[in-house]
Amino acid sequence: MPPLSALKMLLSLATTAIHPSIERIVKARGRYIIQFLDVKKAHFWAVAERLLHIELPSEYVHMNDIKGDKVGLLRRSMYGMRDAASLWEKLVAKKMKALGFRQGKSTPCVFWHPVKDVRTTLHGDNFASLGYRMDLEWLEGELSKEWSVQVEGYFGPPGEADCVCSMRTLNRLLTWTHEGIDWECDPRHVEILVREMGVAKANTKVTTPGIRERQMPLTRRIFLYPNQSGRITVLCVCALLT
Repeated sequence: MPPLSALKMLLSLATTAIHPSIERIVKARGRYIIQFLDVKKAHFWAVAERLLHIELPSEYVHMNDIKGDKVGLLRRSMYGMRDAASLWEKLVAKKMKALGFRQGKSTPCVFWHPVKDVRTTLHGDNFASLGYRMDLEWLEGELSKEWSVQVEGYFGPPGEADCVCSMRTLNRLLTWTHEGIDWECDPRHVEILVREMGVAKANTKVTTPGIRERQMPLTRRIFLYPNQSGRITVLCVCALLT
């Protein structure tokens, strides 16, 4: 299940599911909200499973007066490793199962807690979890025992205490209204495109048609082209899926 499909599943349940699971005894009903949580330096938390060596940082070499051609033995996973993402996902699965979650069969990046009725999707180092606030706070507390985490916000309907009605995630802007949840592409992509193309102050009137247009340096154009193409692709795909 792609990350966007998993997120849509949570959004649908957030607006339609109002009853807890049969297996749970509810102390305070409340309502479902979504917690967005980020794990800092996620790939460094997993233990390396392959025998890998790395060049020592020059600062470390000078500080410890290391002589000769020496390298370091990698004990932890590291950004840039081929299996860094899979090691992180394996670590998350182990932790979530220890907390009582069941891992998805169609994709390993979705989890469900049958007792607390918490549903979680994982995309990289970002957790999106649907549930009651007390259960989401419990999940945050348990994850913070193992990793450095930061809650980006609690996403809820208008009027819900200590919740925001607008949230950015996966290059999308989510807005919870009284009618439901609106889904649109992050408008920051358009703002960046307009600024990079140099048309932020442009208008429809041409006052000096005889002036030759200034050309952007070739190196700058080569640098911007793939970034701008990617942003335009995201905008087009989002428009089709909205």
